[in-house]
Amino acid sequence: MIIMITLIYPNSDGDRCNVLENSSNLIFNSDGTVKPEAEKIFLNSTIEQMRSYAPLFIAKYKQMNVCITDKSNATLLKNTSKSDSSIIINHYFQGLFNGIDRKLFQAADLALYGMDITSRELPRLVSDGDILRWGNAIAEGEAARVARGGPGMSMPSAAEVKTLFDIFKSKRSLLAEKKLLLSDVQGEIKPMRAEANALIHDLWDEVVFYYRKSAPAARRMQCRQWGLRYKSRNGENNFISGTAAPAQVTSIANNTFTDKTIFSLSNTGDITLLFYTADSATAAAPANAYSLPTGASANVSPAILGNMGNTFLNVFNADMVKEGKFEVEIF
Repeated sequence: MIIMITLIYPNSDGDRCNVLENSSNLIFNSDGTVKPEAEKIFLNSTIEQMRSYAPLFIAKYKQMNVCITDKSNATLLKNTSKSDSSIIINHYFQGLFNGIDRKLFQAADLALYGMDITSRELPRLVSDGDILRWGNAIAEGEAARVARGGPGMSMPSAAEVKTLFDIFKSKRSLLAEKKLLLSDVQGEIKPMRAEANALIHDLWDEVVFYYRKSAPAARRMQCRQWGLRYKSRNGENNFISGTAAPAQVTSIANNTFTDKTIFSLSNTGDITLLFYTADSATAAAPANAYSLPTGASANVSPAILGNMGNTFLNVFNADMVKEGKFEVEIF
């Protein structure tokens, strides 16, 4: 059987950001100087492109994430205020209908609100447009009705409706603003993807070229240390690509390693994962489990991951919401 293992290039902005950020950490020291090993692998032009372009893409992606969070928060605020407005508008019209039945108000007054004077059907309050229509109708209808000499509504009053209605309109405007900002940033990052892709291809091509004389399996292990990712086209047993469900233990392999084995681990998602060996597929992660941050790779022995004699390789995702992703090749 011919084993086909190919590189997995990033296909999302999050993946591109992870690769560029991880590559920056591998290439540059904290003072901006180039690490000696990186000088051996990468062309000067690629290093300078990393120095100038990677921070721009990373910053733009993080700005987009802030905008996404702001939009989500604004959506929650708008929806909360919409619910509040819906309730008080509904209560206002219930009170108006009750007042008509008790002869406190006139049925003809319903026309001032744009309603059928023969109906007692409460307004439909589902869409934002519904809230806007009936919130405005209350303000105009109440003013016209009182101007005719009618008594003001209470419990709730038109003023109480207006207070919550104004909040809804404000939160709706805020959401529109956040949507526009997100759209602008998304438009700015779109043309940046081609250059980010080209830079990542250059980085990975130069890593593969540097280790070209190594045997294929050893070369993949060496390349993974520089952030390269692989996938198998036919799923051979020593190469595993998988996901780690939120707040759960995932068993990766069993009885496929010895004390001389090397695990080539890659975290291909955006959540830190804990790798460890254990005596069962469901054993909880120990306190000293091997922590692998997002975008990172490492080559480790079973002795680092747990007690000798353990036969299960597990991974734990401590995040309560997000799914983790990983690749493991066993040598």
